[in-house]
Amino acid sequence: MRRRGADPPRGTDPPRDADQPRGAARRRAGERPPADASPHRADQPQHLRRHDRDDDRHRPARPRRRLPGPGRDRGPGPGHAHRPGRPARRRARGPRRGLRATARGDCAALLVGAFGDPGLAELRAATDVPVVGLGEAALREAAADGTPFGVATTTPLLAGAIAARVAALGLADRYTGLRLTTDAPERLSADPESLLDQLEQAVRACVERDGARAVVIGGGPLGEAAEALRDRCAVRIVAPIPAACRALTRLLRQ
Repeated sequence: MRRRGADPPRGTDPPRDADQPRGAARRRAGERPPADASPHRADQPQHLRRHDRDDDRHRPARPRRRLPGPGRDRGPGPGHAHRPGRPARRRARGPRRGLRATARGDCAALLVGAFGDPGLAELRAATDVPVVGLGEAALREAAADGTPFGVATTTPLLAGAIAARVAALGLADRYTGLRLTTDAPERLSADPESLLDQLEQAVRACVERDGARAVVIGGGPLGEAAEALRDRCAVRIVAPIPAACRALTRLLRQ
């Protein structure tokens, strides 16, 4: 038998007046609970502390943190050649790392691994080792010997940058234009078959409608698709990464 005045056994509530309303009813009536009615009193043992779910419903929602994603601060999202909207401090990381590597003597050449060639001019001005960009190497290889060339890609945001890059390299007279895939880049990145089919259609449009005799696949991450398109298209396909590697090899042999 439990002695009078002893603590109630575990798992049971302390006795209360039958006419006394519970927490939720007390709040609806506009009454404030007494100070000692908190479910988290410091003098309660840990196993007797209770969590009042009604209190959670009245707490203000915690503000959500806005994360970068497709269409926001970081451009079209992961899996694409560039993100034109990402901050300048992110674009500057590559050149700084390249300069540190050359200062330590850890490399004999640098390759800028983005189709827009970010930081290419800065690296060439600051170091003596050969520096090659994916976009420049692919465009120059496609336009060699006066060949009319076009570009097929998945990212509409690259259109202006590609045209400006072609003009800066002095290749505008051989540039037949840009052809884009139909679906959004985010959708195509999750569907390799559709990506390949739509890139093939863009390549054929470059050839049949624009008169291109070479087509650059605009984007480093599209390298596998570019290799597969060589078996499906009669026109010469130029993939940026192999073109950049060939350009580096020629520079190192000089």
